Amino acid sequence: MDTDEDGGRPTLKARLAQIPPAELTAEQRALYDAILGGRRASGHKGVSLTSASGALVGPFNVLLRSPALGEAIQRLGEEIRFGTTLAPRAREIVVLSVAAASNSAFEWGAHEAIARIEGISDGTIEDLRARRKPTALAPDEEAAWGLARELLATDALSDAGYAGGARALGERGVLEVAATVGYFRMIAGILGAFAVGAPADPSSER
Repeated sequence: MDTDEDGGRPTLKARLAQIPPAELTAEQRALYDAILGGRRASGHKGVSLTSASGALVGPFNVLLRSPALGEAIQRLGEEIRFGTTLAPRAREIVVLSVAAASNSAFEWGAHEAIARIEGISDGTIEDLRARRKPTALAPDEEAAWGLARELLATDALSDAGYAGGARALGERGVLEVAATVGYFRMIAGILGAFAVGAPADPSSER
């Protein structure tokens, strides 16, 4: 058993094989089609949800093992990715904050690629990787980062933290940041439970 360089966690062999599309059950196929269709299909940026063989990768491969639960989880993720008022850069700053705090290699690798497409600088990405406050953030990005940092550290918000977040993002924005933190923490946990490692290449998606 090896140890990774970043988090000191044991590196384990992935516990689940990818399921080729031809071998999916009817319930799994419905989930597969839902994941690859809808807003995910039009909202994708420079990443892939599937391997070269068409099999789902990352957490979506895991979700096939419980299609009904998987459908609920993927719908929540779709809404968080494509249905909130958070600007894409602010959202990805939150996601990378969760990935760094969780030592989630797949989550980090996938969303680092998205962050770069959204124009987040190398310096900001490295600060997030090191769990430092990035410099030169826009006001909404700084507010989102501050909310995520406090939630990840304490599972709550201080009065000052909440007030600052609400001033910058509104009540809805505070809820959306909290939901984004919670969702990607759950995904990091799923990835960790099934020993899903980093994407095969930088263009593979979470």
